[in-house]
Amino acid sequence: MAEANDKPSGAIQLVTAALWPSVTLVGLYLFYSPIEDILSSVAKRADDINVLKLGAIEINVQANTLPKATADVANTVINLSEDELRKVVNANGNEGRICFPPNSTNLESSMAELRKLETLGVATLKIEPNFEDCEKFAIYTLSSRGKAVKMFFDDLFATQVGSIRKSGEEAKKPNQ
Repeated sequence: MAEANDKPSGAIQLVTAALWPSVTLVGLYLFYSPIEDILSSVAKRADDINVLKLGAIEINVQANTLPKATADVANTVINLSEDELRKVVNANGNEGRICFPPNSTNLESSMAELRKLETLGVATLKIEPNFEDCEKFAIYTLSSRGKAVKMFFDDLFATQVGSIRKSGEEAKKPNQ
């Protein structure tokens, strides 16, 4: 008789063990579409707005308004140091000029940066020794690749200024 009592107990344990996974699967099946809609909505909103807070400054960065870099621009930027990138972005129009006074401490490093811009096809370089008060005078002209890099960062800067303006305007609005 002890064996007869064990079988129903075992059957009850089997049903109990199978019940929770079954209920969970049925629940997921029934609510799959609403759950998917909620998660998709949250994911879309997360891509639309990111808030960057720096102390009292709050900047809303909208990923969908940021300029998209071409593969060539992205690969070029990856290979540029911060100082090399500054030379591209700070070019006046399509040309940059740098005067190195006699005994300049950064002559060699700056010349290496300019040569790298030329090697990467970002700019062409012309050096004039002993030009006016300069030990060396460097003129670099942006290539089409350099112009594309400069334009990307100009666009990026412009979108961020627009974002800052919008944040400032919203902050000035009276609470309703």
